[in-house]
Amino acid sequence: MKRFTVKTICKNCVKEIDASAAFCTYCGAIQKKRRRSFRNNTLIALGVMAAFALIIVILNANFLLPWQRWARINQSVIREYASENYPNAKELYGRYGSAAFFKWNDYTDAIYFEQDGLEFSIIAEYGDIILDNFTRSRAEAQFNAIIKDEFLKPRGLDTEIRYLFFGDFNIYPYTEGLGITLKVINQGRSPQEVGWLYDFYKFWKDKGNSLSSYIVTIEIWEYNKSADWKLWYYLNYSSHKRDGEPLVFSTEEEFYNAFELRYS
Repeated sequence: MKRFTVKTICKNCVKEIDASAAFCTYCGAIQKKRRRSFRNNTLIALGVMAAFALIIVILNANFLLPWQRWARINQSVIREYASENYPNAKELYGRYGSAAFFKWNDYTDAIYFEQDGLEFSIIAEYGDIILDNFTRSRAEAQFNAIIKDEFLKPRGLDTEIRYLFFGDFNIYPYTEGLGITLKVINQGRSPQEVGWLYDFYKFWKDKGNSLSSYIVTIEIWEYNKSADWKLWYYLNYSSHKRDGEPLVFSTEEEFYNAFELRYS
């Protein structure tokens, strides 16, 4: 059987030669040495870069880079604190501000844990524990179970809630002062149009009786529009009383008339 060979042209003498030939059989010019050398050098360079990147990933994951000293220390301190105070807690994830190359003066690091169905964080700075959020998370869960589970979820409402506590978190159930902010987004162009705000006022007026004091702020937001309404009312919160009395409403009309149009 006749054997076929792939042919090419010598770039020096322009004669036809075997494509696999390293040298031209006529003029002796090198055909493929430079191409192979370039390819080999490229592969070597890529291998070195990959190895260097792997080393950086390993060092970064263990906070062994020169600028990550405090992240490594804070991580160790937080884990030791958690093992002593929350031996059954499961570590979830961490947020390490001090591990970044550009820290912007942020040397705080946090690790998030889960215990008894609660997610909470422990925060350290410069090797010292500065905040243990377990009791705060427990208090937030207490009021989420009331406001979200009993009021918002049955109505199919997705409303942002923020809490501000004025007292000792170690008290459980929490009965001291509480600030609640409801941020209502794109549910109406006015408080009346939102529709459920007065119902919440009546609901919380009853549920909030277990607290020594509370203040409620309701914000009505409309993205890409001009309306922004706000109302705050309170019970037994001395620095926010009007004429020495808590702000309460006897009628729905009185409640909605108390809202202020902040921007227009």
